[in-house]
Amino acid sequence: QYDLVAFVSSEAHYSFAKSARVLGLREDDLIVIPTNADGSMNVEALAKSFDELECELEQIVREEDGAVVRSNNDVKRRRRRVPFFVACTAGSTVRGSFDDIAKIVEVCRGYESRRQPSFKQHYERSIWVHVDGAWGGSAIFSSRNEIRSITHMDEIRHADSFTFNPHKMLGAPQQTTAFIVRHRNGLREANAAGAKYLFDPRKNGAEYDLGDLSYTCGRRTDAVKLWAMWKYYGRSGLGSRVDQKVDELECFVSEVRKRRNTFALACRPWPFNVNFFYFPPRIREVL
Repeated sequence: QYDLVAFVSSEAHYSFAKSARVLGLREDDLIVIPTNADGSMNVEALAKSFDELECELEQIVREEDGAVVRSNNDVKRRRRRVPFFVACTAGSTVRGSFDDIAKIVEVCRGYESRRQPSFKQHYERSIWVHVDGAWGGSAIFSSRNEIRSITHMDEIRHADSFTFNPHKMLGAPQQTTAFIVRHRNGLREANAAGAKYLFDPRKNGAEYDLGDLSYTCGRRTDAVKLWAMWKYYGRSGLGSRVDQKVDELECFVSEVRKRRNTFALACRPWPFNVNFFYFPPRIREVL
């Protein structure tokens, strides 16, 4: 028996902690990975955490097997923990930082492809990589190479799932959320209960009934809001909304830097977030 472990960065949204509780994970089975100075996940620390878990697992199994062989005494089971989920952040709430999705996926797939440990009890290495783009994921509509590069939008295709909230950056009505999965039938396999009185495959239009694909059955028609915006503005129109915000914030950063006696940047600006300090007169006098 193995205990599943999830990984998020220290800049990740608090909802991951809530989700871990819903799944029944122990508090220490949600491992928080430190970030770099710019707020992006420290990928080397993630890889090191994988290595530490594997060494811990091998040691536990060897000690337990050895104890059984030597004396057949009862051995208190230590927890055998294995990674199963890693969350990338595409636009953190405070700093607006973006994780390097491609490097994180590379570390995860590299872990999956390792040779199985030498002990008998094998387990399947499989890590689901999710991109939380609730805030910054709308950058996927931008056509500017520099924006797509710094936000790692072109790397989302390597992840297993991706979410973004058009009601945030794009101004769609609250609430509008998109959840996209790379694996065909992935949502159905995870959520479908197959209640025949609702989801009978023989009924007319059964293939368009999405009620069994989500955790809840009845849902608001969020997709219509996004579809209507997309239909009206087109991809270029939605992209221009994103680009406009980047341009406006670049202008704002320039103005902040001009007023060094009154304002100061708190950290490196990202495309959609600018953190700054304001110095009131009484503080300026002291400085």
